[in-house]
Amino acid sequence: MRLLPIGKVAEQFGVRGSTLRYYEELGLLSAPVRRGGRRYYDDTLLRRLALIQVYADSGLTLRQIKEILDSEDSSERFHEVLTEHRDRLTEQIARATEAKATIEHHLTCSAEFPMRCAWWEDHLQAIVDRKTGP
Repeated sequence: MRLLPIGKVAEQFGVRGSTLRYYEELGLLSAPVRRGGRRYYDDTLLRRLALIQVYADSGLTLRQIKEILDSEDSSERFHEVLTEHRDRLTEQIARATEAKATIEHHLTCSAEFPMRCAWWEDHLQAIVDRKTGP
């Protein structure tokens, strides 16, 4: 069985040792093996840390990650948390796509004053109509 010291794990995963200890405090990671007062992580804990990082990189909060990890006995809560997060990501993607289209238009607009071009005026009016109704 492979055991890695906390410093090596922190370095390889791009986190601080204090982050790993904090994950333990939150219950995201179980206590690692201790030898001579030092923490050593086995493959099970390393995979769990990788899972935490995947979820964190997707934008889940540590609270949400804890809920997912604690939901091993309840696939219902697991799906609820991930469905809510997926829906938020879908909304963020839509807003980012719209923002990108606006920026691309401004960068390529041939109007003398891009902030006053017909496309921009129509775009702004569509936003007003969408928010206030016809």
